[in-house]
Amino acid sequence: MRPYPRADWLAVLTPGWLGRTSDSVSPEAWDFFKGDYLRLEGPTASAVYDRLTRAAKERGWIVPSLSSLRTRLDREVPRAVQVLARRGTEAFARTMPAQQRDRSVFQAMGGVNADGHRFDVFCKWQDGTVARPVMVGWQDLYSGKLLAKRVDRTEHSGLVRLSFGDMIEQYGIPGAVWLDNGRSFASKFITGGMANRYRFTVREEDPEGLLTKLVGPENVHWTTPYHGQAKPIERAWRDLCEHVAKHPAFAGAYVGNNTMAKPENYGSRAVPIEEFLAVLDTEIAAHNARPGRRSHVCAGRSFDAAFADSYQEAGVLIRMPTAEQRRWWMLAAESVSLASNTGEVSLLGNRYWDERLVDHAGDKAVVRFDPDSLHKGVHVYTLDGRYICAADCSHAGGFNDLDAARDLARAKSQRKKHAKGVLEAERRMDAAQVAGLMPRSTPVVPATAKKVVRMATGLPHAPATNRPNFDPAEATSKPGAKVVAGRFQKPSAQSAAEMEAAFEEGVAMLQRRQAGKARL
Repeated sequence: MRPYPRADWLAVLTPGWLGRTSDSVSPEAWDFFKGDYLRLEGPTASAVYDRLTRAAKERGWIVPSLSSLRTRLDREVPRAVQVLARRGTEAFARTMPAQQRDRSVFQAMGGVNADGHRFDVFCKWQDGTVARPVMVGWQDLYSGKLLAKRVDRTEHSGLVRLSFGDMIEQYGIPGAVWLDNGRSFASKFITGGMANRYRFTVREEDPEGLLTKLVGPENVHWTTPYHGQAKPIERAWRDLCEHVAKHPAFAGAYVGNNTMAKPENYGSRAVPIEEFLAVLDTEIAAHNARPGRRSHVCAGRSFDAAFADSYQEAGVLIRMPTAEQRRWWMLAAESVSLASNTGEVSLLGNRYWDERLVDHAGDKAVVRFDPDSLHKGVHVYTLDGRYICAADCSHAGGFNDLDAARDLARAKSQRKKHAKGVLEAERRMDAAQVAGLMPRSTPVVPATAKKVVRMATGLPHAPATNRPNFDPAEATSKPGAKVVAGRFQKPSAQSAAEMEAAFEEGVAMLQRRQAGKARL
């Protein structure tokens, strides 16, 4: 105990009570107060206390002051539990510090994340439709730079496919990808082949998706929607909301970020989509080039500078796409069943065929095509991504179009002639030559047949004496022959005495049966 001056002993020994608290409250009243106060509707304590006093007056409960009830509540119910009861799970999660995610573990293009964002601006599209544009963007996790984007009226898998293609065309294939499980990202043509897409039914015959094939299923990760710590691109969307949606060039076209935040000039103007895209490109470039970024990686530099330093660093290996891989994101994909006989592809009212499809007739396949040029043909792949061929579009000819009929007949004749030539080249030996090389068979000498003798036993068999060449004496002349159930059995390895006894027994049996037949 620390020494205190004698004059301060009385003050030191005084209890450190802050005030008098009263717990003189009926248990029912205390439960009433907690049940009414700890609700998601979040009623005020004074309103709850007013209802409590009215109920207590009718039932005779003991109720202390409101401050006493609040003090006891804070003492017995932790603050985090009160937040959960009155403000919900999201507010409760915020009572715990967020995880600090160190993005310096990456390098440029070591990991990217993507998301869609709908701008709060009315735009007029080429066909006269007025709608808010949607952008799908890709951000480098290491630096925070926005790498690529595409804009359309709605978010769909085609927008994801083309924007991802823009990114890898310019910067290469990323090492890993973080996405939320929106319908456009969880489409089987984007992430097909993954067992944990969390959307749609996962089937074995699903084609392998674009990200699954290029990045690998083990490198595609799903995040919690609207969770900024797991998806830093949402922080970029907030920045673009201020610099794009509220841009002075869009005055009168801004609609507000919710229905209660509409400006007074709401709906007074719609910006042409071309003008919107021009401003968007300018603001994204300014977003990437803005200095003074305070992240651990940037350390005062811009996103562009941090990305460029890492991208050009020696030892950083980034895969660049091949010409074959470019076809995967430049063309839309559709899963089809090839015709059972010809392997023909039927897609969007058109028919496509190539000689090489015959080998895959009846199989399921993936067809990649340009939606704007369906008559250019399609590229056909197996479900596991192996390229089969490019199939041309077969145009339907008129019923009385003789030229089309002649062209088809000529094509069939040429194909048949080609097939015969291939057959002759492969079949170098005819059937007669094959038969001539077969080994000659040698005659087989049959083994000496043994006589099988059966005695008449009253069963529906022909009497043994009526069978040709039957001689009981001859049948029983072999030493060791034994008759069992009217049948002679092959002698077994027995002693001489047993064999002789069995022989005599058989002879006696035959004699008795012959005598009986003679009397009849």
